[in-house]
Amino acid sequence: MEKTERRGSPDLPRKQKKKKSVARRIVGIALLLLLVYLVYFIVGMTVPFLPLERTAPGTRDPASYRGDGTPWVERASVIEENEDALDWRLKLIDAATESVSFVTYQFREGESTTRLAQALKEAAERGVKVRIIVDGFNDVLRMEGRPFFRAVAAVPGIEMKIYNRPSLLTPWNCNARLHDKYFIVDDLAYIIGGRNTHDGFLMENDTGLRNYDREALVYNTAHGTPPDAEKPASIYGLIDYFEEMWESENVAFFRDGGAEPTDRKMEKEYERWAAFSDGLPTMDEPDAALTASTLSVDRVTLLTGETGTKGKKPLVWNELVTLCASASDRVLIQTPYILCSKDMYGDLATIVKSGADVTMLTNSVLNTDNRFAPLDYVYHQDEILDTGVSIMEFDGDYSTHAKTILIDDDLVVIGSFNVDLRSTYMNTEIVAVIAGEEFQDRTEECMRPVFAGSALIGEGNTVGLRLKNEAGFFKRVGMYVFGAIVQLFRFEL
Repeated sequence: MEKTERRGSPDLPRKQKKKKSVARRIVGIALLLLLVYLVYFIVGMTVPFLPLERTAPGTRDPASYRGDGTPWVERASVIEENEDALDWRLKLIDAATESVSFVTYQFREGESTTRLAQALKEAAERGVKVRIIVDGFNDVLRMEGRPFFRAVAAVPGIEMKIYNRPSLLTPWNCNARLHDKYFIVDDLAYIIGGRNTHDGFLMENDTGLRNYDREALVYNTAHGTPPDAEKPASIYGLIDYFEEMWESENVAFFRDGGAEPTDRKMEKEYERWAAFSDGLPTMDEPDAALTASTLSVDRVTLLTGETGTKGKKPLVWNELVTLCASASDRVLIQTPYILCSKDMYGDLATIVKSGADVTMLTNSVLNTDNRFAPLDYVYHQDEILDTGVSIMEFDGDYSTHAKTILIDDDLVVIGSFNVDLRSTYMNTEIVAVIAGEEFQDRTEECMRPVFAGSALIGEGNTVGLRLKNEAGFFKRVGMYVFGAIVQLFRFEL
């Protein structure tokens, strides 16, 4: 027995060492595979969008955005307040007789979207065709597996599709986003702008989600009749744009059309929605209500970009630059973020050289809801100023998310387009160019609270001084450190 123990005891350390060696190899292989995957993921997210397409002059004559002196078939108004944005959506759904089609970047569950869901369900039950398209990245983050969205997709008469749903095996799908935001009812009216579909954009609240945004409501006074071949209402172009996206190979049904409506969880959802039914607003006389709530305009023109899932030509940016460069008096650009390529800096300088006064209104680095875009602004504010534009920084109680351009005294651009690399080269984007002095006056009036909460900054990069005086040590250091890192991926912010 003693002899056996003497023989076995030297083997124990060797076996333990062997086990540790095998464990280290497994860990090493796992770390190597993880590293290879991370490289694959980063390259896969980046390479399909490089090189960035060069910007170029737009193809439209700037004069074509203005009217010819005769009344335009559409009227328009500005939707400034979040509660009004929800109210108009619900009223238009009530007025729908044939179709409701809406596209959104973010779709989150909440009180506002529960009201929308109940209104859409009631519309579908009376025979209205309801179709929804949502960005795929946001689908994976906030929609998949949730009873609310399964219930929406399962309502007979409602169809929901997802644009470019990403997966861990196809990292390039994580970067091409559907950033359009619009809401169409029949050929009657549409809403277009920058609002996402959740409580932060559709309700007044103190949850920290609230965003300041802006939309245009466009009413087709000739709805129900064939479009004028020479001067067709812009809503018909928007309907065509939606149909093209709906039939595109880049979209797929949410959960392959939704789960069966007999699912008890969804029945509970419908019961919960029904509690909001009696409080939904109605619009018994749509024409009278829309006429009373809108202004006469000279023309409405839509600009859209490419809708594929790889790098895109900067089509919307090109047209906006050419239009802004035609200004004789002023250009005021409101954008949540400013993040430009070298070409875009050159384009801003071109607009300034036109002789107009050019001002960009944006969030300060301490007043934005985006965690990453301000990190770039820390390093590149001086390059923006070098183009000759003036910058006003907004410091309100909430973040501004509106995307609006005022040109001279008669043109307004409202839509989804941010002055950043993602909107220019990667996302789907859509804007409306609305001509009319009265409409611009109304838009500028809506913007006054933002002006009041903004300050014109001085020359040079003032961000560093601001961070030193107003930000805590760790926040200041964090912005500089992470800002340096994101320079490697700045076009993906």
